Amino acid sequence: MRSYFIAHGLAPELRFGDLQGVRLIIVAADLNCGCPVLYGTDPQHLVLDAVLASAALPPWVPPIERDGQLLIDGGLISNLPVEPAVTQGATEIIALDLADQREIPAEARGWLPLLSKLRNMAERRQTELELEVAAARSVPVRRVELQCVSPVAVWDFERADELISRGYEITRRSIDSWQRERRALGPGWLRRLFKVPN
Repeated sequence: MRSYFIAHGLAPELRFGDLQGVRLIIVAADLNCGCPVLYGTDPQHLVLDAVLASAALPPWVPPIERDGQLLIDGGLISNLPVEPAVTQGATEIIALDLADQREIPAEARGWLPLLSKLRNMAERRQTELELEVAAARSVPVRRVELQCVSPVAVWDFERADELISRGYEITRRSIDSWQRERRALGPGWLRRLFKVPN
């Protein structure tokens, strides 16, 4: 993975403090404590370390062992990490939701449907909790659901270009829609839209 990221332009010495014009936080998870690990809170953190930890998705990509932590993709704790954005001072959040929570028919039997229902239930509840954190702090969240036309296995990278293009189009349409809403609502549109007190 390290060689792949470097070959695709991620310089191994790039630090979060070197990034200009944007504040980037990458979320991994520590299997040893079940807690999120935020990269980018320290300008000296290496971006490559963060990307490698966030890309560790067992069993396909093994966890990263570092400083007593066993690091994996942060999506295994939360597919929609709103809370880290709120704790880092976000005042407005645009959340790209990659969860594919298609309903599993109630009559479906067997281990695979059962595991899918369990996953959907846990992801749905985690998303609700993340959104409640933002609401409690009066931080508006715009959620873009990036669902495929048909389900794609998490380990299937052959359709990556197609999925990236589709995600771009969905996000672009969402942004265009928000801009139309904003123009129609006038000044203070965001607070009124989300019923946030002044």
